[in-house]
Amino acid sequence: MPETTPTGSLTVTTTTARGTLPVAGARVAVTSEDQSTAPQNAVTNSDGRTPPFLLPAPFPVTSQTPLQPHPYAVYTVSVEADGFRPVEAIGVAVFAGVNATLPVELVPAMGTGRPDPEVEDFPPQDLDRR
Repeated sequence: MPETTPTGSLTVTTTTARGTLPVAGARVAVTSEDQSTAPQNAVTNSDGRTPPFLLPAPFPVTSQTPLQPHPYAVYTVSVEADGFRPVEAIGVAVFAGVNATLPVELVPAMGTGRPDPEVEDFPPQDLDRR
């Protein structure tokens, strides 16, 4: 019997700046960095939370093989909400068997037109314990 691909879960929470108030109705898209899986979309509820995204992640043991760079999958999370600047979180790590939460603080949009997204870049996880 073939092994199923393990998953981790990621819940996105959206709030106004400094976590003051939840932002309901924010549109959230999660895409894999390597485009190997179909994008997943959700809308935040009245508490500013998405349902958990179940996302493929590598088996932890594969990180011990020579060509596997890390024991997690990397995703980009895009968040848009009316009246707020969009946010793009790049390099979000998802580990198999781990339930993670990504807090996203939204800043009000100023002026007219479509503002450029705020980019949060998460560097690769350094798991070396030397």
